[in-house]
Amino acid sequence: MTAPPASLETMCLDGVCNPRGENSMKQGDIVITRLDPAKGRELGKQRPVVVLTDTDFLEARPNLLLVCPLMSTFDPKYTEFLVPIPARAGLDRDSYAAIIQCRTLSRQRILAKGRVFARCTPLELATLLNHLLMLTNAEEMLSLFRSAG
Repeated sequence: MTAPPASLETMCLDGVCNPRGENSMKQGDIVITRLDPAKGRELGKQRPVVVLTDTDFLEARPNLLLVCPLMSTFDPKYTEFLVPIPARAGLDRDSYAAIIQCRTLSRQRILAKGRVFARCTPLELATLLNHLLMLTNAEEMLSLFRSAG
């Protein structure tokens, strides 16, 4: 995957260097985290993740974040659980958001002082969240909840 830039004082987002830090993290941002220790088939190591926590909720500075790890290897067995995230400024290779590996992380696992290295496009983020809804059957549960109320 991608390593943090040599200078952590600035970061590049869409080709523009910007001093954004974790105070301004938004849903869809790609940050570098430390996922070890991993257990079983969990993705580990230092790697980029997509922040899934809602931007409004992030403004309250929660200690825990919902994230989706990125991986650079495509495994055809898991096609329905992978959302392609092409390389861009700050993300040096084509990657895949591993929906089946979404998890909650402490902010302390975010490296480089929470710097944002890239951002998902609105379509990538919508696709990722839609796949997560399907995986959890949340859409059906929400409709049951709404009809009960």
